[in-house]
Amino acid sequence: MKKLFSIFLAAVLVMTSAQAFAKSNTATSTYALLKNKLLENNLTIKNLNNSVRQAQISYTDTVAMFGSINTKGVTFTFNNEEHFFAYDDYTQMLMTKQKELLPKQAKYQWESAIDNTTVSSLRLTLGLRDLYGALLGADVQVKIKNEILKVEQSKYDEALKKYSTGLISENNRDEAEYSCLSAKSELQIAQRNKENACRSINSYIGTPIECVYESIVIDEVHNPLKLSPVETYIEKALKERLEITDLLYQKSLKELNLEILNTKDVYEKNKDTDEDLKKEHDTLIDEIEKLKIDIEKSKIEIELEIRNAYADLVKEEKSLIALENSLKEQKSKVKKYSQSFSQGKITKTTLAEIRLSVFQMEYSVKLGIYNLNTKLMKFEKACALGPGY
Repeated sequence: MKKLFSIFLAAVLVMTSAQAFAKSNTATSTYALLKNKLLENNLTIKNLNNSVRQAQISYTDTVAMFGSINTKGVTFTFNNEEHFFAYDDYTQMLMTKQKELLPKQAKYQWESAIDNTTVSSLRLTLGLRDLYGALLGADVQVKIKNEILKVEQSKYDEALKKYSTGLISENNRDEAEYSCLSAKSELQIAQRNKENACRSINSYIGTPIECVYESIVIDEVHNPLKLSPVETYIEKALKERLEITDLLYQKSLKELNLEILNTKDVYEKNKDTDEDLKKEHDTLIDEIEKLKIDIEKSKIEIELEIRNAYADLVKEEKSLIALENSLKEQKSKVKKYSQSFSQGKITKTTLAEIRLSVFQMEYSVKLGIYNLNTKLMKFEKACALGPGY
């Protein structure tokens, strides 16, 4: 009896907490709705968008300031006569850097700001995808535990009737009561886990932490994967992944800088007398070589990532298909068991337990579809902007 009282007390305490939480606002949720809220509310994204605008202004100003420079010399008027003062080779090199390199560097900063915003949005939405999956799982557990409680309550009611007629012992009745109370406690724990999942999402997307999502929609379908050979995705990723394109962009800027330094042998003529020029030249060469190594390293890492993600995606779908086939088999069996029940061959409780197993499997399939689509989404992103993992 002490065990029964402990379970009952735990259930009451958790129920009280759940009721207090349920007094808060409630809402219907889908991943798409929460994603929109996230992108609307997130301060990081707002700041990044502002950075993009500032970088664009900086690029425009740089082009306006240096884009029309005459690198050969300067024209001026003296005594109503126009004169042209030609720069020496060293000054021409400096002016060329201002005209050709500075605007490209400013454009790089602008495009990097855009890429940073895009990748940050991607990471946030993929993070939300995982959190929403956890919320779906918690919601499914509440539904399942609720159905289990119905079955255990039915068993307990049946046990009370049998006990009243002397068909079972007091110990059998207490075991049925214990199972029923355990089911109630497990339901309340599942509800508490769902509340915590709600809080996690609310905190993540920037909505009031007390908001409860009573109606949680799984509105996704299983579209059979139509994958091309993995090499196709590797080739695409090596062309489009920002890790590669950014490094290539940096390399092109440094190569342009080096090319300008070597214009008209300026570097060769001045390297022994201009320490700063020599240091800049040598640093550029070292940085270009390092970037080449980083590019090759990134290519190897990306190829490995794509291959692993591809294999994981194929494995996930195979598991889902097997689960879907098992569900079809179980549903066909339910019809047979329903006939057996109508013929009095099995009890109502036994039929309820069979239907419960099908109910659990149905939600396992729904979650499996969601998880497969999440992995597909991450895989597609990993093959483009990346990283998806």
